[in-house]
Amino acid sequence: MPPRYLPLSLLVAILLFASACKQSPQQISISGHIEGLKDSILFIAIPKEDSYHTFDSYETYDFNNDDYKYVPVKNGSFSWTQAYNGPQHLVLKISSHTVTLFTGKTDIEILGRADSLANLRISGSVAQQEFEALRSIMMEIWKKELYLGGALSKVRDTNLLKAIEPQYDSVMALKKLKTEQFIASHPGSIVSVGIIKELAYDGDPAYLDSLNKLLTPEIVATPAGQRLEEKLAVLRRGAVGQVFRDFEQIDLKGDTVRLADYKGRYLLVFYWVSYTKEENLEVLRLYKCYRKKGFDVLGVFIGEDRARWKDMVTWYGLPWKQVSDLEWIHGRLAREYGIRSMPNNFLLDPKGVIIGRDMSMKALETKLCEVVH
Repeated sequence: MPPRYLPLSLLVAILLFASACKQSPQQISISGHIEGLKDSILFIAIPKEDSYHTFDSYETYDFNNDDYKYVPVKNGSFSWTQAYNGPQHLVLKISSHTVTLFTGKTDIEILGRADSLANLRISGSVAQQEFEALRSIMMEIWKKELYLGGALSKVRDTNLLKAIEPQYDSVMALKKLKTEQFIASHPGSIVSVGIIKELAYDGDPAYLDSLNKLLTPEIVATPAGQRLEEKLAVLRRGAVGQVFRDFEQIDLKGDTVRLADYKGRYLLVFYWVSYTKEENLEVLRLYKCYRKKGFDVLGVFIGEDRARWKDMVTWYGLPWKQVSDLEWIHGRLAREYGIRSMPNNFLLDPKGVIIGRDMSMKALETKLCEVVH
């Protein structure tokens, strides 16, 4: 029988397939040289779903909450390689300086000097260039937000508050506009995913969904995009119009408290920690004003120290029931609705429907004036 020969095109296809099967997953590297940096360890953090890092780097980054890698530095040089699994938002810690870093399919090089870590030159990543462009647009806005927000939290003079509040509102409106414009013009960027993730730390679910809808299906399908979607799914449970899920928890006295026990009354579910003095006192004032009109409060302490919790309730003189699972933000009471910042709150109507969330004390008082008669 004469030998059989494969067509050339089929043979080439088989060889290419075999070659592809033997190839290792694509690798990307982050390497660099920082002149004057003594031999040490550089940290590369891979943020978890429930971690938070501000792009403006005004806050100290908590590396204890993330997966992080130790990268040795020798004579100022370092190198780290990993398999590519979609674009990522990483955080580098060099000495005491943190660097927001966005990766793609290409290698990244970081160059600079140890005495000028704020001026590192990062090349090789298109996403990083997009982030640098965003930062140049937003830096002044971030600074004004930080300054005015700090002033509002400290000022007690009514006239001064009236002067600062319009300025703060104007800055926040500009920030919102610039954010929306960036995401709309970069719908397939990991930076856009990072922006929404940052806002999802403590944001309105409806607004976050409107931003998420701007993203391309391709970026949503990446691991980072899927983690964001999981985060938003949790936040949607606490959107205005949703029924707050019933739960039961032991209070300070050892009694079982059920959310269903409050049906028929307007209820503020108030998440707090030991240092939220001003807010506790404001809630106490509103409680005294409206409790005879069908308003109640349920305190949810976010912490791990029972003795501290009990002392603070006594110190502030809080008369409403208090519950806690004493697991900080990792417990069910916080994770159920993605609570990460304190104080926080949900205002429920007599049927248990959310009619307000994460309200300022001023907004809460306005809402109570509107609905409690």
